[in-house]
Amino acid sequence: MTAKKYEHINFKPPERVAKAAERGLELRKEAPKSKKGGLSVVQAKKEGVGSGVQRAVNLKNRDNMSPDTVRRMNNFFNRHKKNKAIDKGKTAAEDKGYQAWLLWGGDPGASWARKIVKQMDAADKKAKFESFLDSIATEKNSTLIECVKEGFDAWNKIN
Repeated sequence: MTAKKYEHINFKPPERVAKAAERGLELRKEAPKSKKGGLSVVQAKKEGVGSGVQRAVNLKNRDNMSPDTVRRMNNFFNRHKKNKAIDKGKTAAEDKGYQAWLLWGGDPGASWARKIVKQMDAADKKAKFESFLDSIATEKNSTLIECVKEGFDAWNKIN
């Protein structure tokens, strides 16, 4: 279940992300066994990590992603920028890194994950700020607290 502070955020991957993941799954099927990008679900389980293949299936189906999953996606894209293009001398079906990039949603997935993480970070800041204000609120300063909250919301919209 998505935290209340994130209820305004849409965690459903856009169609472009689904298409990129679907392309990654197609390339993986075409690739020789030794050239498959992403771990199989079984291999990933043995390693104690998530599977790029399972992620691709979820993205292709446009399943709602959890906040943690979107953060993992963003981290993946930040670590694997070198894989966003096919290596020279290889085909897409031969390039494991490129396949993995697509399995996680490709360029559209990177943009979407970055956007969602930015929205979550803003929601986290707001929740922390509101918690602080609530901790110091008294009947005497409640009007001031409301004004500060409104100002924070306005500032957050432009930043």
